[in-house]
Amino acid sequence: MTPQAPRGGAMLLPRGQLAENVLHFVRVLRTAGLPVGPAKVIDAIAAIEAVGLANRTDFREALEASFDASVRAL
Repeated sequence: MTPQAPRGGAMLLPRGQLAENVLHFVRVLRTAGLPVGPAKVIDAIAAIEAVGLANRTDFREALEASFDASVRAL
């Protein structure tokens, strides 16, 4: 599937692929010792869907905001 551009111009991946990619990232974080729970995964997906993929900085900051407490727990 190709990315979709909704109103506002933000590029979004189909939800299934987005969720798969976030879950892969979370597995990497968990392997590195970060305590990332299911609620944080849901928050991260919602945050990414809210900001879209068009702006790399917005995407990175959405993930950072979602997982910030997990990083500080180390």
